[in-house]
Amino acid sequence: MTKKELRVLLKRKRSLLTTDQVNDLSSKCFSHLLKHFDLKNKKVGLFLPIIDSNEPNTFLLYNELVKLPAKTFFPVTNLGALSIDFYSLSSLSNLSVSNYGIPEPNEMENKIPPDLLDVLIVPLLAINKKGYRVGYGKGLYDSFIPLCKKNTCTIGISLFNEVFEIDDLNDFDIPLNHCVFPDGIKKYSQSYFK
Repeated sequence: MTKKELRVLLKRKRSLLTTDQVNDLSSKCFSHLLKHFDLKNKKVGLFLPIIDSNEPNTFLLYNELVKLPAKTFFPVTNLGALSIDFYSLSSLSNLSVSNYGIPEPNEMENKIPPDLLDVLIVPLLAINKKGYRVGYGKGLYDSFIPLCKKNTCTIGISLFNEVFEIDDLNDFDIPLNHCVFPDGIKKYSQSYFK
């Protein structure tokens, strides 16, 4: 399927989930992630969910990262420049929801350079067997990942266990290192970094 077709399919599929189902599937994903990855004292870039789109509830993961502890950074999107930057947050009360429904930090003082992130948790709608993902189509993460250091671990979160064929990959698409599903974790042998 094309990326456009996959976006339509997966958005529709996610729209049928209840809040309880999203939280249950998210919790299963995060249980695998926390069991298989040592995130203690790591610098983690973590997307926050667009609630109306039934994205994985990463607020649940954030609560666990605080306990480890891990240092968590959240994206602020600049769609005009088609870029994202990550910032630390002193409190979840310092979030506001953007015009696109994305919770983002209000505090813009503590930006982390991409090459200091140890782990990047990446949103997706669909993923293929080689770790290439379909997002919302702006290419923000595909542009950001090459700015990270060579050994930054990129991890996608999928609420569904299916892996899809993506017919229209291009040279700008960047594969992830791993994807976490409700049923487990897939590691991809292909990596963007040579």
